[in-house]
Amino acid sequence: MTNLKKKKSATKIIRNLSRCVSKSGSGTLAALRRGPLEGQGVAAFWKLVATLDLNPVDDWAAIVQCIAILVPKGGKKVDPHQSEIGMGTVLHSACISELRLTALLSAPRKERRILLPRICRRLASKAEHAQFNLSDLAYLILSNKQKFAWKVAKDYYQAQAADQKRKEQIEAEPSVD
Repeated sequence: MTNLKKKKSATKIIRNLSRCVSKSGSGTLAALRRGPLEGQGVAAFWKLVATLDLNPVDDWAAIVQCIAILVPKGGKKVDPHQSEIGMGTVLHSACISELRLTALLSAPRKERRILLPRICRRLASKAEHAQFNLSDLAYLILSNKQKFAWKVAKDYYQAQAADQKRKEQIEAEPSVD
């Protein structure tokens, strides 16, 4: 399978996985948030593994946990996958520090499986930050390739530059007194 086909396949899996997780019942979501490889989340996770052919299991368990964290608690369940919003853009708008971003992007894949659920909990605390391109998140866990980390960093710093430009424009406007 070519790299392009693999990427399209993983992106399609993420879209389907996000849809499936977001449609889960509140008890299942709660169990998946705690961790899909232990406790009551095991059955729901293995059903997803079988349905969507997820492999390697440890990586996908972290991705499923992140998706479950991002699905709003109570009320209307919203699919957190929004392909047009980059993860780096959301990290910047949620005020995730450059230090935390650097720690995430420079961490080995196994460590990212620990860091990303923590960051997702922070993003989920404000609904406007809980929807973004989950493929960005998945590739940070599934791949050792730096291009995925670079994309997140690029989106983050472009959002930062745009914010700075807006602030400068506002400061440059004459005040009406």
